[in-house]
Amino acid sequence: MPTSIRVYRGRDTFASEILLAERKERCSATREWLNAIQEQVNVLFYAALVCGPGGLTRNGALWIGYCPIRLNANSHGTGKTFKVDHEANRWSCSACAMGGDAVDLAKAIARCDHDEAAEHVLMSALSILHYAEGA
Repeated sequence: MPTSIRVYRGRDTFASEILLAERKERCSATREWLNAIQEQVNVLFYAALVCGPGGLTRNGALWIGYCPIRLNANSHGTGKTFKVDHEANRWSCSACAMGGDAVDLAKAIARCDHDEAAEHVLMSALSILHYAEGA
């Protein structure tokens, strides 16, 4: 019959301190990656990817289209409420009352946490690069 023996008995043991230090190191490395993704990915290219071909039209300095977050929502009506500011690298939807960067857009669409959204944006980076180069 197996017994329940904890490998790391408490916070005062040496092994427990090593485990906590390794966990903090991995967390900080992951956070650096996520911050780099957030700064490097252009929200216009990600928004164009999720809105589809012809989903965004230019109106002065802004790109405007239908909201990709809640499709066919009653609050959106028939207007184009989704706006992307290419220079500021930010998006906003007046009907959803949301906005942010590419990771925030992925988080709103997929309804997931920040880390999962950043991973999704990273996995989409190849498609974004392909779209940006116009190939």
